[in-house]
Amino acid sequence: MNEPSKNGTPVPFGEYLITRRIARGGMAEIFRAQTSTGGWVALKIMRTALGHDDLRQVLFDREAQISTLLHHPNVVPIFRFGEADNTRFLAMEYIRGRNLSQLLKGEKALTPAMVLWIGRAVAQGLGHAHRLCDDHGQPLEIVHRDVSPGNIMIGYNGAVKVLDFGIARINTVSSPATQTGVLQGKFAYMSPEQTTGEKIDARSDVFSLGTLLYELLTGKNCFRTTDPLATLERVKSFRPPPPTANRPQLPPAIDKILAKCLAKDPKHRFSDGIALAEALARLLSKLDFLGRPEIFSYMKAHFAPQCAEEELHFDEDTSRIAAYRASQRHPTATKSTSKMAQNEPFTDSITARRSICEAEKPGKLRAVASLLDNPLNTGITRVVPLASMISSPAIESKERPKLQGYLAGTLLFSTALCALGMLISDGYFQQSASPQKNLPQKTRLAPIMIRIRSETTSTSSVGINEKEHSGNKEEVRGYTGDVETCSENERSNVCKNRHSTAEHI
Repeated sequence: MNEPSKNGTPVPFGEYLITRRIARGGMAEIFRAQTSTGGWVALKIMRTALGHDDLRQVLFDREAQISTLLHHPNVVPIFRFGEADNTRFLAMEYIRGRNLSQLLKGEKALTPAMVLWIGRAVAQGLGHAHRLCDDHGQPLEIVHRDVSPGNIMIGYNGAVKVLDFGIARINTVSSPATQTGVLQGKFAYMSPEQTTGEKIDARSDVFSLGTLLYELLTGKNCFRTTDPLATLERVKSFRPPPPTANRPQLPPAIDKILAKCLAKDPKHRFSDGIALAEALARLLSKLDFLGRPEIFSYMKAHFAPQCAEEELHFDEDTSRIAAYRASQRHPTATKSTSKMAQNEPFTDSITARRSICEAEKPGKLRAVASLLDNPLNTGITRVVPLASMISSPAIESKERPKLQGYLAGTLLFSTALCALGMLISDGYFQQSASPQKNLPQKTRLAPIMIRIRSETTSTSSVGINEKEHSGNKEEVRGYTGDVETCSENERSNVCKNRHSTAEHI
C-alpha cells in the first residue's frame, strides 16, 4: 500500500481514501481515511515484509474475530474486516480525542473522581468482553492482555473507549505459541502470571487496570524501571504503597479497591471487569461528581489547541478529497478552465475579424476595430465554452447563478455589438451621381436582421432586405424613408462587399 504523500494527496485503498497516518506499531499501522459515503474511519492495516508474517496474520485475524463480537459503548466498534491490495485491514470508529498516555503528560492531573469514572468505564468495557458467550452459551473467556494508557481513548466529547484487542486471548483459537510461554503486552502493566507465561483469565486484566489507575492517581507507574527485566521482577514481587501515602486527600476506600486489584494471587482479585466496575460505582456514588460532562469540560479546557488543530486537519483533508474525486470524475476539467482563463482560443478570431473589416472599409470602421480590440467583445466566441464551464461539476452551485447571468449578458452584448458593427459598415453610401438633383442627399441605414443559427451550426448569417428598383428610384421592402440614388454598378459593388464581409464574420 502506498503511504499518504507529503503534499496531502489522498491515497486510494479499497473503498477508502487515506489522508494521513495516525500511529505505527509492530504489527500494524493506523491511518485516518474517508469512506465512499463521506464518513471518517480509522484504518488498521497489517504491516508486511517484517518477518513472522504467519504469526502476525494469526494475531490480526484474531483481533478482527474478537472485535466484531464486541458491541459496547466503552469499546471501539469495528465496522469492517477485509482485504484490499492483498493487505488485511480493520475499519473502526475514528475517535476524536486523546489516549490516556497523552493525558498523563498533561500539566494538570485528573481529579480522583475523574480517574474513578474513567476506571469504571474501562472496567465495564473489559467486563463486557470477559463475560461474552458464543451462540451456544459457552463463555469465550476473552482477555485483553494489553490494558495500558495507549489503548484507552478519551474523546473530546467525554467518551471513554477501550481499543486494540490485537493480542487478546480467546478460547476458540488454538495457537499455543501466543497463549502460553510467550510474553504478550507491556511489561510495566502485566500481571504476575502474565510475566511467567502462565495461563491467564479476566483477573489478569483487572491487575493491569489496577496498575493504570494507580498511575493516574499518583502520577507514576509503581512497577516501571529503566531495566525491562527489573520491571518484570517488580511486577512479581513488589507491593506498592497505598495511593493515599502519596496523596492524602484521596478517599481511603481507594486504597482497598486498588489493593484488591493488585493482589499477587489472582484468587484475591476482583473476578472480572464487571465486579471492579461495580466497586468503583459504589465509591463514585459517595462523591460529588457529574460524570461525563466533567470529562468533557476537562478535555475542552486542556486540549483546546489540539482539538482545533485536528478540526483544521479534517477541513484540509475534506477539501483535498473533494478535489481528488472531482479530478477523477472529470480529469480534463482543470485543463479546460485554465485554457479559457488564458484567452488563447479567442485572440486569433478577434484579429481576423478586425483585419477583414479594415480591408473592406478602410478608414470607416476604426470604431468597430477598436471595439473588437476590447476584451469584453469576446462574448460571442465565449458562449459555448462558458456554457460548458457552468455545467462543470468543478463549479460550486452557489456560483452558477452568477455565471448564468454573465452568460445572458454576454449574449445580449455580443448581439448588440455585432448589429452596431454591421450598421456602421453598411450605412454609408457613396454620393449619388444621378442627374436628378431634386432628390435630397441623405444617407440611409439599411435595416439589419441578425439570425443566430442553432447550436449545430457554427456560423451566423446576416440577412439583407431584398430590393426592387423602379426607374431612378429605389424601393426597399420593409424600409420607409428617403434614400439616395446610386448607379447600378455602385450598388452591385456595395452589395458584393457587404456579403463578403458578412460571410467572413
